[in-house]
Amino acid sequence: MDDTAPQNAFGALEASFNGRRSRRTFLKGTVATGVAATGIGLLAQSVSAQAADSIQTILNVAATAETLAVTFYTNGVTNAGALGLSGGALDDIKAALIEEQIHLNFFKAN
Repeated sequence: MDDTAPQNAFGALEASFNGRRSRRTFLKGTVATGVAATGIGLLAQSVSAQAADSIQTILNVAATAETLAVTFYTNGVTNAGALGLSGGALDDIKAALIEEQIHLNFFKAN
């Protein structure tokens, strides 16, 4: 097994923080890096049941993160007046809420 694989995966994740990216791009990169790093470790163990379990674990963790994001943005929209959000800022929060809900629906379906 290549001992540099975890370092390479970490390096790719670290590099993803250096540029400005959308939340969606960040999540795709993080999940892809996590899946790749997990896949390398599981390939070394060569047990397909463990691979399926790890992918499901990644999807479950992502669904949890999206649930938190949906809750965060829902509270922002619900309390927009108290937070001083209106106009374009409120529209941005609503758009982010919709995107996070789409992500959550995807992870729950998978």
